[in-house]
Amino acid sequence: MDFKKQHQYFENLNKELKNYKRAIPCLCVDLDVLDQNIETLKSSLNPSTDFRIVVKSLPSIDMIKYVMKKANTSKLMVFHQPFLSDLSHRLDSEADLLLGKPMPISTARFFYDSLVQNDQQFDPFKQVQWLIDTEERLNQYLELAKQLGKPLRVNIEINVGLHRGGFPDLQSLSDCLKKIEQNKEWLSFSGFMGYDPHIVKLPSIIRSQRKSLSMANDFYNSCKKLLQEKYPSLSHNELTFNGAGSPTI
Repeated sequence: MDFKKQHQYFENLNKELKNYKRAIPCLCVDLDVLDQNIETLKSSLNPSTDFRIVVKSLPSIDMIKYVMKKANTSKLMVFHQPFLSDLSHRLDSEADLLLGKPMPISTARFFYDSLVQNDQQFDPFKQVQWLIDTEERLNQYLELAKQLGKPLRVNIEINVGLHRGGFPDLQSLSDCLKKIEQNKEWLSFSGFMGYDPHIVKLPSIIRSQRKSLSMANDFYNSCKKLLQEKYPSLSHNELTFNGAGSPTI
């Protein structure tokens, strides 16, 4: 878009905002541009992977459903309990919600205690994956599942190099998987989270992007190998192996 067309484009947007019936802060979304961005994203994805929409700071259910339909995905990543509660009330039985950060056990308990009946048949016990980053948190969610009388899905965060948390080595991960295997009545293993934005943000003087990506993928694959070889009863085709945040996709 040349400068003249670009200037006119934003002039038109500005007029739309000024002519809006209420003088309040609001967001104007160009759906044509959004559609183009979604198509660009889809064309760059590996066909064997799935795209998960991040519901982080714009909890507009209409916008979320629009992007879900255009991107052909029912998978979301959620970061806040109020968003999770609202979505569980509005989404149908096809949605899959993965927590993007570990939730304090009191927050998870509040979510289940304050559930609102959903006419769309959303099952908060089968369609929510809680992120687990430590053995202590795993024990807390195990106790919560027992108190609720229903099993909870748990996705295990592994440290692929970002060092924000998660299981840092195969031994600690193995202990975690063993506890899940021993408590299948209450815990359902749903996969791994290996968040890797450090790959594009780490200064090259410390490590190249190619080396960082290789190290992250090597550890991730080692975790998957451990799961398949030592805990085959937890391994199946429906697991979520999440990675590649928006900086690295």
